[in-house]
Amino acid sequence: KLTIDLQSQDTNEDSKSLISGRDIFPTPILPKYDRTATQTNQKTYLAKLDYVLPIGKMSQFEFGTKSNFTTNNTNYVVEDLFNGLWINDLNFSNKLEFEENVHAVYSQFGSKTGKFSYLLGMRYEVSDVKILLKTTDENFDKNYDGFFPTANLSYELNEKESFTFGYSKRLRRPQARQLNPFKSKTSENNIFVGNIDLDPTNTDAIDIGYLKRWDKFTLNSSFYYNYSTGNYEMIVKESGET
Repeated sequence: KLTIDLQSQDTNEDSKSLISGRDIFPTPILPKYDRTATQTNQKTYLAKLDYVLPIGKMSQFEFGTKSNFTTNNTNYVVEDLFNGLWINDLNFSNKLEFEENVHAVYSQFGSKTGKFSYLLGMRYEVSDVKILLKTTDENFDKNYDGFFPTANLSYELNEKESFTFGYSKRLRRPQARQLNPFKSKTSENNIFVGNIDLDPTNTDAIDIGYLKRWDKFTLNSSFYYNYSTGNYEMIVKESGET
């Protein structure tokens, strides 16, 4: 069986907000107003090919390729109210062009012999990320690749009892907003800044399962273990600015 899948998606999103803040201690002052406007356009294209070949009655071979093309253009504008006029705040306003292309080729083979069955697979993936900060005219390129194996084993003790074992290597990529080094604000005191140097997180995942059935009761238990390298997370810290 040969399957070819082609998809495209074009998304536009506009959002606006009004931010107000006022100091009341130790001396009350007039409120300060900011307004933000965000225009985002994201285009996504996918091309996928899958081939499945049965071998005998108990085995199957699979092969496939997959390519994802994503572009994300964001125009972020912050304006301050000063003497009745809205003035563009160049410390926050920015334009970001984000492009990510991911290409993968993968294959897997599964079979069953008696009470034992298995499914083994391997995926090779290449990622190409381009980031253009139009406000400062800076370009950043990120390229990485890797092999991602999978293994799923199952053994049936009898019709009502079985053990399973699974292993997989996974990849978590940072998104465009997480890579954007420009500041964005959701309130007068809450400012978000991305990190242009973020790398993807690699995770080795293992799960072991045991299934037991009775006439009116079923026990399905699992044990999971994940080991990740290159983790990244959001942190909150005081900037010292007022």
